Amino acid sequence: MKAFGFGAICLVFTALASTSPTLYAQDKKGPLAALPSKPGPHVEKIKAMGDNEWLKLGIPAADPKWGKARGSSWGAKALILAPDKRGAFLFGEGVHAYVKPDGHSMDDLWFYDLNAHAWICLYPGMNTKTFTQRVKDKALLIDDNGQLIDGDQQPIPLHTLVHAWGYLTYDSDRKKLAFLSWNGTAGNPIPRYFLGGEKQMDEGLKLLEEQLKGKKKQVFSPWFYDVASGKFERSPANNTTPINAGGFPQFHYLPSKKQFFAVGSETVAIFDPAKGQWTDAKAKGPSPKGYDACGCYDSKRGRFYRNDGDDSKGEGLMAYDIESNSWSHLKPTGNAPPPASQ
Repeated sequence: MKAFGFGAICLVFTALASTSPTLYAQDKKGPLAALPSKPGPHVEKIKAMGDNEWLKLGIPAADPKWGKARGSSWGAKALILAPDKRGAFLFGEGVHAYVKPDGHSMDDLWFYDLNAHAWICLYPGMNTKTFTQRVKDKALLIDDNGQLIDGDQQPIPLHTLVHAWGYLTYDSDRKKLAFLSWNGTAGNPIPRYFLGGEKQMDEGLKLLEEQLKGKKKQVFSPWFYDVASGKFERSPANNTTPINAGGFPQFHYLPSKKQFFAVGSETVAIFDPAKGQWTDAKAKGPSPKGYDACGCYDSKRGRFYRNDGDDSKGEGLMAYDIESNSWSHLKPTGNAPPPASQ
């Protein structure tokens, strides 16, 4: 497994350093309200960089309370840009079932402040030491929709991503980080698979599992972290049947469509936030194999790429064209990395 590195941060800086500063947020309650920060002296150094140059920025300043973010293995899209805040979200676990020295699991959410070259902790992760007592105190409970919430009715993303994979994106219209749960649009609210601190939290987990009994399983929207409120959000979708994109889908928000695309091996699932509804695109053509796929969006051609086709036939790199709603094999020439599928 390869850990997230600060070469990625340099690339983030290169992408944003030339953009004009946006206005400071007004009347916001979340911890990112005052962003964008005043640009530090390192920003001018980045702007002065030439082609094929690297700049070592050093370790970002720690969050005053929670310290520094940890790396995220298997996180091709673990760092998600929020250009309006001149920074990027970091989310997704690294080491399986890891519990940090302070007792919090690694389902934490961080924001890298580009201008200040500093970490901001938005959510420290689940406190495994206090979890069971919080359940007993009803500070954590299962709501009528079968979702884990806290005492403020906020949905809590307990172990939603074993890794980040390609499951994160940013809604630039509504200013929200969006992510999928690794176990589908229904999403088990009490996922024990690779759950950090499971043994210590077992009593509380069993109490929550008891609360789940008899509740109908819902189909949900993606998860959101709202920049304005600083709160997590997830609500039941207007679907009765879950749509599984399959095969480690790549998750993207397209401002031109104002929709989210989960591009998987089974299908392309589209979520419309205005309607609160998932749609099965039922794409035509051959489909990817679907395992740990790397991919990206091509805004020039209006298509998504996945590198997990059948490499034995020279068909590893595949493209999904949005307008024709179809997959195709690109068969590139020259040297290319092998497909991610196994």
